[in-house]
Amino acid sequence: LAMIPTVAPYLLPDFIANMNADYKEIALKVSELHTVDIIRKLQIAEIDMAILSTPLNDPKILEVPLYYEKFVAYVSPSAPVYKSNTISSKDMPLDNLWVLEEGHCLRSQVFNFCNQQVHHASVYEAGSIDTLVKIVDVNGGYTVIPELHIDLLSAEQKKNLRELVDPEAIREISLVIRHDYVREGMMNAVANTIKKII
Repeated sequence: LAMIPTVAPYLLPDFIANMNADYKEIALKVSELHTVDIIRKLQIAEIDMAILSTPLNDPKILEVPLYYEKFVAYVSPSAPVYKSNTISSKDMPLDNLWVLEEGHCLRSQVFNFCNQQVHHASVYEAGSIDTLVKIVDVNGGYTVIPELHIDLLSAEQKKNLRELVDPEAIREISLVIRHDYVREGMMNAVANTIKKII
């Protein structure tokens, strides 16, 4: 099984515990990979299935949606948008926006709902969501984080959250397999475990 890095920190600890408790007979091997690597490994059968953000628009891959997750803005008190309770997704300023490095699907999702052209001079990139939050804390500006990351923030940090609206920023998280994957019981075990966690 593979998971993308913007999902693994929230699912993986409980997923492993639940799988070990409920399905002792399954030998579990989990890798954290970027979407492009997951698709390649699925296609050559190096992995059985994956949890990632969809749609992928790949006819060779079957997607089974598991849950939908909202994004929220994490804003420095020094940023002009901090004064608002909500931030319009289509009007998000790209100045001082901190995003994940190239290769993370969350990066393209951020720009999809920003609805603006990306000028690299105004975008700063980091390797993890934890790093993005720390960068905002120290340097100002803002970032966009998945809703499941909120539980990892301190009470003080939670004051920096702002809802994204018009439209809401949401991602679909799915279990993906090749079309020729036949182990339905294994697929159901993984899907049911993740739904139980969510």
